[in-house]
Amino acid sequence: MSIDALHVEIEATNLCNTKCLHCPHKAISRVSGKMDLPTFQVIADKIKNKKADFSIEFSGMGEPLLNPLIYDFIKYVSNQGETSLTTNGAALTPKNTQRLINSGLKRLTISFNGADKAVYENMMGGLSFEKAEKNLQNAVDMSKGSSTEVCANVCVTKQTQNHFAEIINYLREEGIKTIYLAMCHNRGGFLKGDVVCSTPMPPSDAYRCDIFKSTMFISWTGEVLSCCHDLDGDNVMGNLLDEEIETILSRKTNIVNKGVKFDICRECNDLQRFMKDRTPDGRPLFDWIYSLFVDEDKPNFAEDSSLSKWIYSLYVKEEKAEKFTKTLAVQLLKKEQTVHFLNTQVQEKDQAVKTLNKVYAKEIGKQKAKLEESEREREAQILVLQGIYNSHSWYLIKIIKGVKGFFQKMLKSFNRTKK
Repeated sequence: MSIDALHVEIEATNLCNTKCLHCPHKAISRVSGKMDLPTFQVIADKIKNKKADFSIEFSGMGEPLLNPLIYDFIKYVSNQGETSLTTNGAALTPKNTQRLINSGLKRLTISFNGADKAVYENMMGGLSFEKAEKNLQNAVDMSKGSSTEVCANVCVTKQTQNHFAEIINYLREEGIKTIYLAMCHNRGGFLKGDVVCSTPMPPSDAYRCDIFKSTMFISWTGEVLSCCHDLDGDNVMGNLLDEEIETILSRKTNIVNKGVKFDICRECNDLQRFMKDRTPDGRPLFDWIYSLFVDEDKPNFAEDSSLSKWIYSLYVKEEKAEKFTKTLAVQLLKKEQTVHFLNTQVQEKDQAVKTLNKVYAKEIGKQKAKLEESEREREAQILVLQGIYNSHSWYLIKIIKGVKGFFQKMLKSFNRTKK
C-alpha cells in the first residue's frame, strides 16, 4: 500500500437515525458510540504528520451528523487535506449545513433514493420526503459561492431501478451536478435475501478487494477494521491510539499481497471491489449501471477485465445480455465514426499548416524585399552625404587658405612698419 497518498474513512459514530431498506445497520454487534475529540485529534495528527496527500471521508455505518463534534473534526483537518461527508440528510438543517460549510468541508454527499414520496420513504426507512427535499434544496442554495460541493448518492436496488431515470433527472433539476451510483450489494453478507438486490458474486479474483487496498477504515474507537462492513469488528488491523500508521499500513499491505481472505469478503458482491479495473469501454461504472436500467446506450468498447465480466453478469441477471452486446456494437460504430472524424481533422490540420507555410513564405519574401529596398535607399543617402561633405570640404579649405594668406600679408606689413 502506497504511503504517498491515503484515503481514510472515519466513523464519527455507528449510531443511525433511520432504517434504510438497503442497510443492515441492525446487524451491528460491535459496541455503539461516538468518537470524542481527543481520539480524533490523535488519529488526525498521525495522518497529517505522515501524509503529504490525504483525504478523509466521514461515513461508515452510522450517520455522521449525530456526532455534534463532527464540525470540529472537519475544521481540524480541512486546511491540510480534502474532507467529505456522507449523510442521509435527515439532520441536514440550514443551521447544520452552514456549520459544515464554515468548517471547510470540501464535499457533502446526500443519500437520496427516490424522486417521489413512495419510493423515497420506502428506501430511506420512513424519512420524510418533503423534509429531505427541502434540506436538499437548502444545501444546494447555501453552498453556492462556497468551497463546498453538494453531491448525491443513489443506491440501485430492485425498488429504485425502475425509477432510476426519474431519480437522476430529479437530482439534476435540483442543481446536483455530481451523482454517485452504488449497485446494491449484500454488505459482506449481512444484508440477507434477494428482496432488495440480487447482484451476482464476482466471477473471478475472489481474494481481491480494491477498497481494502486503497482505503483505511477507522471505527469510532480508533480501531482500523477491514472495512465499514465489518459489523462484528472481527478484522482488526490495529488501533491508531496505540500504534503508528506505518505499522498498520504494513499489515494491510501484507494482507493485500497474500489475498484478502476475511470471512465477510467471501460473501461480498460490491462492484467497488474491482474499482481499479477498466470497464468494457474504460469509462466510469456509472455509465454501465445507467445503461442497464435506462433505455440509452452510452458505453463504448475498450477492453476486457474482471469488472467487465462482472458487469456482463449483471446484464445477464437482468435478462439483458442482448442489450450488453448491442451496446458494444453501437459504441464500436461510434468509435469508428470518431476515428474517421479525427482522421478528417488531422487532414484538415495538415492542409491548414501547408497554407500557413505558404502565407508565411510569401510574407517573408515581402519583408525581405522591403529590407533590401531600405538598404538601397540608405546607401544612396550615404553617397549624397559624402558628396555634400566633399564639396563643402573643398570650399572650407579654400577659405582657410585665403584667411591664412591674409594674415601672412598683415604680418609682413606690420613688420615693415616696426622697422
